[in-house]
Amino acid sequence: MDKKNTLFKSVNLTGFFALLFLFLTPIFIFIGNKYIAEILANFAYGFLVLSLIFNIKEQIKQRNNSKKRIKIFNVLLILFILFLFFFFSIRFLNERNMIKAFEKKITEASTYLEKGESFLKNQDYDNAIKELKNAIKIDDRNFKSYYLIGRAFYKKSDYQSAKNFLLHAVGLKNNDFSSNILLATVFEKLGDYDNAIAKYRIAENLRPGDFGVYYGLGRTFYKVGKIYRALNELLIANEKNPGNFEVNFILGKIYYEKGDFKDSLKYFKLCEIINPGNKLVHDYINYLKIYD
Repeated sequence: MDKKNTLFKSVNLTGFFALLFLFLTPIFIFIGNKYIAEILANFAYGFLVLSLIFNIKEQIKQRNNSKKRIKIFNVLLILFILFLFFFFSIRFLNERNMIKAFEKKITEASTYLEKGESFLKNQDYDNAIKELKNAIKIDDRNFKSYYLIGRAFYKKSDYQSAKNFLLHAVGLKNNDFSSNILLATVFEKLGDYDNAIAKYRIAENLRPGDFGVYYGLGRTFYKVGKIYRALNELLIANEKNPGNFEVNFILGKIYYEKGDFKDSLKYFKLCEIINPGNKLVHDYINYLKIYD
């Protein structure tokens, strides 16, 4: 009777631990610790198997009182428990080593990325590209490395290379404003105005009201001859940053092309205030001064 009670307690105890681990598993998933959740799920599985084995043992004892068979079963049970222990221990150690290796890899990639970013800030574009490429060799899923290389190539006026890396950056993280607006500018530099406008629109949705988006759209629309659409975008850009020379200069040219010489002169005069001594601005003002 005591042995039955002991076995009954063993079955209930293993069942209790199995349910406990099963209960804790979704909690750790919810708080974001999937690694611990996986370990708990493995232990829950092990205890469920043990509970099943104890139940089978009880059935054998009830049907057959052969002590020899029960001893063999007990030996097999111990071996199975040892197997489970070593299996999950080895798996746990392997996963921990994998995590450590991954963390080391990310640390090395971050070091290269930080060095590349520092070179980029100091306008050492070649070394920046070299360090950032090393970061990508270690971790090719970090969009920032591709974005920064794209910026470095843009600064070097290598727009085709810049485009390739920036496309990779937005492929990894399509909602990054900086990557999208720089890619739009690169498309514009390459004369691919349709893609430039499309990327400026994406950037506009990501950061509504940004000066750079309105200026980029206005500049691109002007290049393709859509001066009225360009005018709308540039007027908004000018409201946000009235002291920008390029915006005022293009506005002066648009009004000149429209035949609105008085407004054209107004914007060229603003350009002269912002950048005194600009010869082209001076020529426009001399030509338009009769409309003052």
